[in-house]
Amino acid sequence: MNQDERQYSSHKNEEGGFSYTKDQLESLLEQAGEYAETRLKLWQYKAIHKTSDLLATAISGLLVALAFLFFLGLFNIALAFFIGSLLGKTYWGFFILAGIYLLIWFIFRAGNNRWFKVPLTNFIIKKFF
Repeated sequence: MNQDERQYSSHKNEEGGFSYTKDQLESLLEQAGEYAETRLKLWQYKAIHKTSDLLATAISGLLVALAFLFFLGLFNIALAFFIGSLLGKTYWGFFILAGIYLLIWFIFRAGNNRWFKVPLTNFIIKKFF
């Protein structure tokens, strides 16, 4: 009988199962409680990390998008004035650009789920997992 067998043989009862002392059970329960608390804290820290990462990505993306939209707005005004000056009437430049953007909106609206919703959903899922 080796040392491990002797260690456990002293805890075997008549039915072949193990019997532990009250102190051993209390220690085991205490360790299990500490383990559960540690796992809960780890889960909380992971959730905080994932949420902060997602928020940081969203906020920085929003700031970049706002800067781009500001640029795009000013560029479109300049382009509308340029097209209007070529056609002789300023308002024609704005009408032509509005028509182009309306056409682009219809095209994107037709493929909204495929081009925007699905990739955005997948991006958010990847950030959380």
